[in-house]
Formats: sequence, structure tokens, C-alpha cells
Amino acid sequence: MVAGLCGIAFCAVIWWTSLDWWWERWETGETKNSIWAPRLWIPSLSLPIGFGLLALQYVVELWKAFVRHEVAPEVVPGEEIHGA
Repeated sequence: MVAGLCGIAFCAVIWWTSLDWWWERWETGETKNSIWAPRLWIPSLSLPIGFGLLALQYVVELWKAFVRHEVAPEVVPGEEIHGA
């Protein structure tokens, strides 16, 4: 559970900074310095979307752990996992 909370905190920091980065590129209309000159806000948007979804997945996993009291199964070295 501590790892999940640390993961959410990490994702929140990266999400916030990448959102600021994306917004700056959106407002300035920054383009790549090439003949094609694509707008850079398009690929930059993948970071806030991706880290937002990852944070949401951490929230879901923590929700499952708290509400349903599910924990990850212990894996003993050398033992096969059945039913996976």
C-alpha cells in the first residue's frame, strides 16, 4: 500500500509538470524546427494523459486493496503459480 501511495504521488508530480509543459506548447504554438514543422503540443499531450491514467490505475488498485481486502498473492521461489 505504501508503494501505491508513492506511485500516486510520483504520477501526480509528473502529471502536473507535464501538463504545464503541454499547456506552454499549446499556447505558444511551438513547432518542430524542420520542413514538416509539426505542432509539438500533440506528442506532448501523451505525457499528462499517460501519467493521469497510471495514477488512476494506482487509485483502483488501492481501492481494491482497502474495500475488498485483496492483497497480492505471495510467490515462493521455485513454486509454480496455478490458475494464472
